[in-house]
Amino acid sequence: MSSGVATNATAKALTSATPIAAERQKRLRRSLSHIGRSAFDRGRACASIESTIVTTTIAAVSGVRDQESGLASGLINTSQQIGGALGLAVLATIATTRTDNVMASAGGDPSALTNALTEGFQAAFLGGAVIAAIGFVLTLVLIRNRDSRAHVELDRARANPQLVNESAA
Repeated sequence: MSSGVATNATAKALTSATPIAAERQKRLRRSLSHIGRSAFDRGRACASIESTIVTTTIAAVSGVRDQESGLASGLINTSQQIGGALGLAVLATIATTRTDNVMASAGGDPSALTNALTEGFQAAFLGGAVIAAIGFVLTLVLIRNRDSRAHVELDRARANPQLVNESAA
């Protein structure tokens, strides 16, 4: 009987804690300084990036035989790591080059540094947006629906071979 009471009390505490936590998070967000707020936003961005990495890994491994799933997972992980490193290097080069060019055109004046950095980061973000757009277009062009449907059918056949035999009969 006491476990039922504890379960009900736990359930009530959890359901009442969610709105309270949301309200506390709103208050915390409002009270943070500009730097704290941007760190809070970066944390949310990292959480969304992590969720896309997991779904990408699942999608990459879904059509692979069980014996090769480790290899496929390793390849996608390596690709993400190398892609991230190369992407960061390219974007840092774009930002640095633009910053140096703006500083050179200002004659090396220290007061132009803020503007130069801003223009450098804007150029890097624009470069990142272009790379993302190219990746999106390549995804639409290179991944065919027919192949995706074939992977789904293959997974169904592996999961339940009787359904495949019945539909063929």
